[in-house]
Amino acid sequence: MSEQLDLQISAFLDGALSAEEAQTLELRSRSESTIAARIDGMRRANTLARDYFEAELNEPVPLALARAIEGSANNRQRVPVIEDTRDGDRSRRSRYLFAIRSIAASLALVVAGAAGGYIAASWPQPAIVAQSDWLSDIADYHRVYAAEERHLVEVAANEQPHLEKWLTKVVGVPVKAPDLTAQGLTFEGGRLLVAAAKPVAQLMYRHSDGSVVALCIVMAADQAFGDFAETSIGASRLVSWKENGASYAVVGDLADTTLTGIAKAAAPLV
Repeated sequence: MSEQLDLQISAFLDGALSAEEAQTLELRSRSESTIAARIDGMRRANTLARDYFEAELNEPVPLALARAIEGSANNRQRVPVIEDTRDGDRSRRSRYLFAIRSIAASLALVVAGAAGGYIAASWPQPAIVAQSDWLSDIADYHRVYAAEERHLVEVAANEQPHLEKWLTKVVGVPVKAPDLTAQGLTFEGGRLLVAAAKPVAQLMYRHSDGSVVALCIVMAADQAFGDFAETSIGASRLVSWKENGASYAVVGDLADTTLTGIAKAAAPLV
């Protein structure tokens, strides 16, 4: 089954198709059993992933789980962008919803294996992640999510205690959203990412100029301190540092000096 059709199914499940497109897909599913089965499978994967993460909120989540999910997802090529001249935002959003659903389907396989006696403790530990690898992934994510409005975050700022508790358990290091109002930033909420095969907390802020700035946190390979380092990846600027067993990065489209000031203000608060 083509990836283009999978993208269409993903958009259908999210209600992102036009009425005409949705009706056409529904008619095809009635006459083509493979399409009907794919729609049903992706719908069940969504439900399984949601229920699984809700049940796991109060349990420690091994880092190896995120590695297993990411490893499965990486067996596929990056999902190609399907240009839709009628609605470019809908096309872009469908691409990433499909990627998320692919990871959900991979998670379903992981959970099924665990139910059959596959013990998470026997999984190999994640390899040491090169600093540049996770920063490249963070820059890619930022270009996608910073353009969103309604879907800027997965968990909104009004659920900050829940968000911090959840991300702390999954990422494996303390996650706290610092108050950066003095730097002209308003906390919007956050989400979980996977970068270089490791779970990453992404905390999103809106700058007074309207742009989006993200503070990202991942478990570090060692306890060594790393001073503030400025770098550019594509159109994104990043300032990264490391301390207390975690690596941090502030990413945005602001000037390097502004981002460094934000990073230095955030460091004592995280």
